[in-house]
Amino acid sequence: MFRSLVAALLMSVVMTAQGQLSQLLPKTESSALPKEETPAQLRERLQGWLKEAREEFSRLDEPSAESRLPEGVGPTEFSERRRDVQQTIISVERQLKSLTSVAEAAESAKKAAAQLESWKGFVEGPPYSVLWIDDLRNQRDVANERYSTSASTLKLFENRMNESSAEAKVADEAYRLASGVSARSPGAVDAAWRMEAARLRCRSIAARIGLFNQLINQQRELLSEAGSRLAFVEKQLAQIESRAFLSDDDFAQVRKSATTRQAALAKEGEEIRKRYNAALSNRRKLESQISEEKPDALLTARIEASTTRVDSLQFSLDTLNALEQLESQVPDAYQSRRVLMTVTEVNAREGALKSLRTMRDQSKAWGIFAANEISVAGSELRSQEARALSMPQNDPKVPLVNDQCADLRDKLDVIQRLARTVDLQQRQLNAWLGDFDQILAQRSVGQRVSDGWDSFRLGVKKIWNVGVWDYDVERIDANGQKVLKQETLPLGQLIIAILLFVIGYVVASKITRRVHRVVVSKGHIGEAQSATLRRWVMALIGFLLGVATLKILNIPLTVFAFLGGALVIGVGFGTQTLIKNFISGIIVLFERNIRVGDILDIGGVVGTVAEINTRSSVLRSGDGIETLIPNSLFLESRVTNWTHSNRHIRRSVRVGVDHQSPIQKVAEILVDCADRHGLVLKDPPPVALFEDFGDNALIFSLNFWIELDSKTNSSVVASDLRYMIGKSFADAGIAIAAPSRDMKLVTESPLKVEWAGNNAGKPEESDAGTVVRNEDSN
Repeated sequence: MFRSLVAALLMSVVMTAQGQLSQLLPKTESSALPKEETPAQLRERLQGWLKEAREEFSRLDEPSAESRLPEGVGPTEFSERRRDVQQTIISVERQLKSLTSVAEAAESAKKAAAQLESWKGFVEGPPYSVLWIDDLRNQRDVANERYSTSASTLKLFENRMNESSAEAKVADEAYRLASGVSARSPGAVDAAWRMEAARLRCRSIAARIGLFNQLINQQRELLSEAGSRLAFVEKQLAQIESRAFLSDDDFAQVRKSATTRQAALAKEGEEIRKRYNAALSNRRKLESQISEEKPDALLTARIEASTTRVDSLQFSLDTLNALEQLESQVPDAYQSRRVLMTVTEVNAREGALKSLRTMRDQSKAWGIFAANEISVAGSELRSQEARALSMPQNDPKVPLVNDQCADLRDKLDVIQRLARTVDLQQRQLNAWLGDFDQILAQRSVGQRVSDGWDSFRLGVKKIWNVGVWDYDVERIDANGQKVLKQETLPLGQLIIAILLFVIGYVVASKITRRVHRVVVSKGHIGEAQSATLRRWVMALIGFLLGVATLKILNIPLTVFAFLGGALVIGVGFGTQTLIKNFISGIIVLFERNIRVGDILDIGGVVGTVAEINTRSSVLRSGDGIETLIPNSLFLESRVTNWTHSNRHIRRSVRVGVDHQSPIQKVAEILVDCADRHGLVLKDPPPVALFEDFGDNALIFSLNFWIELDSKTNSSVVASDLRYMIGKSFADAGIAIAAPSRDMKLVTESPLKVEWAGNNAGKPEESDAGTVVRNEDSN
């Protein structure tokens, strides 16, 4: 499939290039070309073009050539013609050289395709060495890089050829126009000169298109060869990857190779160290010659060059040490790989995985370091090269700058070695970890269950052994001396202690509860006194259980000594309030007179108990406002608990009706509204009370009971009842009374009416005495 696609791509590109070439050449050129040229004919034609172009360039390169230009032809046209001829020479020379390369590339592609077609498998039987797999993977990476490079280069050349094709169309049109002008003016020398220049422009573009055609053909063959090589390596890897092993001989070979490379790096490092010491000595010698009175620019440049050499050599030494360290990890990496391939014990595999991942992370870090240093060293090298180019050649500092460039190139080479080594290690480690993932994916169901159980067991064991506290304990050494030894309290031991304490406390609680019921039932002690005594007994039992549990588990009390110290320091520094609230909270929790969810009224603050903490409690009001109440206030202040024994609470709604309203009907409507409300309790039932004969209304009161909880709001219930009562009164024709006033105007004498005018606001007495009385009507 892959070969057929490559062949189709090659055929289509060749046919396109040939069609473009035949169309882009001017008629003077294309008519001379046969439709299909043999390699010999192509070489002969190119050599003819090259000879003609060289002769033309020689004429144009003469000193007096520009002076012999026809009248009307300017220097710009002369420069363009000379450039076109020069480009023709370059393109034809490169095309002649590429003829052999294309043939060699085609031959290599045929050999690679034949090798892929004829290979039927390895003669050797399994198992196969993992070193062989590593070598094949490296070959695959190389083939893949070559394939990607050839594909991108081919794309580049095709784009350039398309650009040249568009340029050729313009040049062909210009040649056609120049030919027409020259034909209409046979004696015009400038027209003939311009027609020849246009022909040379077409020749230059045709030579460039021919060159791109050859380069495209070469890249196609290289792409085909790289594809065949890549497919061949993939085919080999598919046969041996799943049947590989790492033998003792392979491991010995890995260790020997790593040792050899380390020795070579150490030897190279010794040679660089000698050069470093000599450069350091030379710099010190130059620095001793510095004179502040007579500054010497050349001496300063020598010191700068010497400093660059010292820094470069020092960096090279550090980089070689890093390479040596990376090489020393290679045997360990192969050993971890061997564990992953052969060992089934989960703990060992987890350790090997962790080791390989750590190495991979280190390689990534070194890779980032190498990339950054390559960028910095490249910038320094470009800066020095630009400096050397900007200096006069007779400047005595030029050799010093060139020496700095050489030292920076050596530094860059060492960094690139590190980058290549790190890249190779990263690829190998990623491949090994990928192999292990494939091994895990191919496990049977039983193996998966077994590995899962082992992983769970190891995870629990790790959590069980996690240290939660480090403490110092006195121990007796071999000499009988007391010494302080630091020990760790593991989480598992703490869990066991807590479980023992809880079990003992639950058992003791059940026993004391039974004793409490027996003692109270027989009348030996009162309920309240018995409950208080039981709480104190349970507190004492809890303390004793804690001490006993710690003693059984060999956990010294010094582990919790910091708690007592904290209390003492707190009391000493005035933390009486904190401890008072803490103890009050414990008492509140044990007494249970105040519980979460109770509705309290304390100090004018009304709300529901949301939390009871060690220092303070949270009281949430009906408006959603939360108030922090210190626990000591529960013991020191008067607290009203609306829901201490039960959550039923009575509320009332007062209403006044007109004096003519039927009293019995009003009472029935009030009770009916309460009965129809879903949140009003039926037991005790709602009651309508006739409270009073008011001045303006008959006063009734509806008393009802509701159960306070998170969903019931007494204000909302009262509001609902008022809505219902209002509607029911309206339906029954009962009017809700409102205050009324009767005003009587006594007119025993005539009233005097005057226009106030500007005297508005100034009251005047009337001659006739007018009395206005305001009397309340009954």
